This record gives sequence, structure tokens and C-alpha cells, in this order.
Amino acid sequence: MRRNYSDSPTVCAEFWLKCAKFQIHNLKHLKNTCFFRYEDLTDDTEKTIEKIQSFIPEIGYLNKDKTFTAHNITKKPIEGIVNLNNLKISLLKQEVIDEITKTLQKEKEIVNYFNYELIN
Repeated sequence: MRRNYSDSPTVCAEFWLKCAKFQIHNLKHLKNTCFFRYEDLTDDTEKTIEKIQSFIPEIGYLNKDKTFTAHNITKKPIEGIVNLNNLKISLLKQEVIDEITKTLQKEKEIVNYFNYELIN
């Protein structure tokens, strides 16, 4: 939603649900997968890196402390792998959060599947 301001919060939440359903399908039907969430990577980086390296040994060393200059909400380079969710959420108006929550609430089992919680 942050990158495409023309989409409503409902449209964005519905798109997330659509993508999440595809991911659930993939996880249930593909034989060789390596799954982790953004939060797993940012909040438990070492464990997630080990998981990636175990899945793709050829990948070798992954530098979790690298400075990233890719586009991000801070508009500054970021040192290391950092969870920006709280910052992003803090910039949303309450009515936007409410609209997203209302949409996701309709398919809460999908939200739960990925161990997410709705924001009230």
C-alpha cells in the first residue's frame, strides 16, 4: 500500500490474502521448500540464515551486518537486517489499520496460518 497510493487498504489487504493463499498452497504441495517470514529473518536472523544455508549449502556465507542501500521507508541506508514493521505501522492512520483489520478478519485462518495477529 505504501508504494501504490492509488490502492485502498481493502484492495491491499485482499491482495495480501490472495498471495498468502498461494503461499499456503505452495507449502502444502511443493516438496522442496524453505519457508520463513520477514519477521523470522529480521527478528531471528541467525536461525533463518542457518535455515537458508541448510537448504542451499552452495550459498555460502551470508552477511547479516551488511549495509543495505535499497529503497526503504527510512530513506537512508540500513545497517544489518532490521525489522521495519513497527515504523511502517506507526505511520498508518487508525482508520487505515481498522480497514485492513476488517478485511483480514474475514479470513482470520489465513492470518493465523502465518502466526500473525490482527491489530485492533
